[in-house]
Amino acid sequence: MAKGNKSKAEMLKLIHELQVRQAELETLNKELNLEKEKALINITGLEKAEEALAQEQYLMLTLLDNLPDHIYFKDRESRFIKINKAMAQFHGLNDPEQAIGKTDADFFTNEHAQQALRDELTIIRTDRLLSIEEKETHHDRPDTWVSTIKLPMRDKNGNIIGTFGISRNITERKQADMILQKSEERFKNISTSISDLLYSCVTDANGVYYFDWIYGACEEITGFTNEELIAMNCWGKLVIDEDFPVFKKHILDVKPGLSDICQLRIKNKKGHIIWIQASSKCVKQKGSESCFLFGGIIDITEKKHIEKALFESEEKYRLLIDNANESIVVAQDGLLKFINPMTLVLMEGYSEQELIGRPFPEFIHPDDQNMVVESYRRWIANDEVQKQYTFRVVTREGVIKWVEINATMIEWHGKPATLNFLTDITGRKQAEEEIKLKNIELQKRNAEKDKFFSIIAHDLRNPFMGFLGLTQLLDEELPGLTPSETQNIATNLRNSATNQYRLLENLLQWSRMEQGLVPFNPAVVKLRPIVDESITTALESAKIKGIEITVNIPDHMQIFADSNILQTIIRNLISNAVKFTPKGGNVNLSAISTGEKNVEISVEDSGIGMSRAMVDGLFRLDVKSSRSGTEGESSTGLGLIICKDLVEKHGGELLVESEEGKGSNFRFTLPSLI
Repeated sequence: MAKGNKSKAEMLKLIHELQVRQAELETLNKELNLEKEKALINITGLEKAEEALAQEQYLMLTLLDNLPDHIYFKDRESRFIKINKAMAQFHGLNDPEQAIGKTDADFFTNEHAQQALRDELTIIRTDRLLSIEEKETHHDRPDTWVSTIKLPMRDKNGNIIGTFGISRNITERKQADMILQKSEERFKNISTSISDLLYSCVTDANGVYYFDWIYGACEEITGFTNEELIAMNCWGKLVIDEDFPVFKKHILDVKPGLSDICQLRIKNKKGHIIWIQASSKCVKQKGSESCFLFGGIIDITEKKHIEKALFESEEKYRLLIDNANESIVVAQDGLLKFINPMTLVLMEGYSEQELIGRPFPEFIHPDDQNMVVESYRRWIANDEVQKQYTFRVVTREGVIKWVEINATMIEWHGKPATLNFLTDITGRKQAEEEIKLKNIELQKRNAEKDKFFSIIAHDLRNPFMGFLGLTQLLDEELPGLTPSETQNIATNLRNSATNQYRLLENLLQWSRMEQGLVPFNPAVVKLRPIVDESITTALESAKIKGIEITVNIPDHMQIFADSNILQTIIRNLISNAVKFTPKGGNVNLSAISTGEKNVEISVEDSGIGMSRAMVDGLFRLDVKSSRSGTEGESSTGLGLIICKDLVEKHGGELLVESEEGKGSNFRFTLPSLI
């Protein structure tokens, strides 16, 4: 506002000078006319008057063209008669003469032009000066703010012939004022919505603090209004004598750049003593020895009354404390100062004498000591800290117990301390761990169930293909078959049905084993008979595709395995090999002793093979690795995942070697000895 008044004063002074110049020009003009009448008498005087008039006109034009303010003259219809260069440049005109005859509507929006017209008509009608701050709205640029003075323009006879105005651009100041106003409103809204008292003090030349501003719950806390407290210069006058040293140390004597906090008593307007918690931060003004003191005050009277009532009435609450269901501990200076009987139950094995006076970190689990000590330090320092958290304590016998702590600051024998409530949550922690394990087990069971159904869907489908092939042959060729051929097909159907039944039995047995219903019973068995029995389910499919299956396994070779599970592994690998081998190909099943008490079984085919990416995703449930066989046979990709799990159950490992167009080799190991 001060800047705006100064700007208006300067503009009024400039207008006055212009009016003086105008009056001087009119006087000179009159003198010139007189001189012209006396031209025959004194031609020399006339020439001098004309020269003086020209000089005055030059000075006035120079003044107009070099002022940064916008200066303009209008007729009674608010049409421009003359403007200065600054105004012409602002409106994008090459020559001020281009504005002659135009109105504000040619340069501003209709709204602003109409307002300007109303103002100028009022000036002409009332013969009064107008001084305003106005917003100019434009068609093609942001709005601008100007400080404007307009007044009537007269002819030499004193008649009003139009208006004269001068406008100074104050956009930057106006924008700054609006930003400041919004900031103050925002701060005021925030401060009035909190229950604290916020203040700012500044030092005078003698280093004495006095109030700069106050916001918040001033009257609620002190009983004084903001104005009454500001008149006191500093709220230290409210501090009782006993606590003034605390106020001086923690508030007045805070060094620049530092902050502090304290609790003390003040006397409110009614003379009542109340407890407050006060904070302060000292900030030094740049380029000055003065300092700002920013702070806040919170009424903690109720809290102090509760603390005082609790600890001054120790006998009254002793029964409550002694019979509490949770451990109550007072810690001060890092030492245990008080414990209740439940603490001895929590810390079984220790006596009260062994605990009192000892550093409390000694009884905390080593992995939790730093966390608890740091939390205690922050509590004592009045820093922000989590009030409730969990950690472990260790009894005399080394038993680890989980506790949950709730802590608060108190005064114990005149010094800061922490009052801690410890609840034994060991049982809860154990229950949570059991629930966690149960959830893991449940997830595992659900996954096994899903996998089991996938196995059934995968392993039962392939044998049925051969079975259906035989039934189709009977259906289509029965009249032309000889009794011998019919008998052969019937035998194959019986064998296929038998194998399918055996496969289903094996799957059900494996499912029961996974659920822990059937024990995993590996034994020393001969490998060759198991292999021969396992491949029978794939022989019919291989025969239809013209694929030769060869077995190179010594008759005497023994392994240590569950025969039922091993059959499932071999059936899956042989079935896959036939499925992904084109007509006329071959599948070889072999086994060798590795010399490390293991046997390596290999199923190798001359099929279509796999890419590196497909091999990498074979044993992952989250990666789609299934594809159709060479004759369109369906596949889910789950069979190989099952094989891998079953091989690992035996302590073995399933490996794959494959190359696109060159076939695949699946190898797995089994122990050969117990």
